[in-house]
Amino acid sequence: MEFEFSENRVKFGRELSNLDRRVIKFAGILDRLEIEYVIVSGYIAILFGRSRNTENVDLFVEEMRFEKT
Repeated sequence: MEFEFSENRVKFGRELSNLDRRVIKFAGILDRLEIEYVIVSGYIAILFGRSRNTENVDLFVEEMRFEKT
């Protein structure tokens, strides 16, 4: 798999999986709501080509008031 790195992006030379599409959709919702987040752990390994027994996606989100959640 080929990667292209720029200042704030990594471009992957592969077709998107169903998991990738779900992560992109969810990340778009967080972006639209202006919620800061970072995706960590297992999905990052999957994204870079490792096979995993689970397809969970872990993320950290900013601390926020209950009303925003």
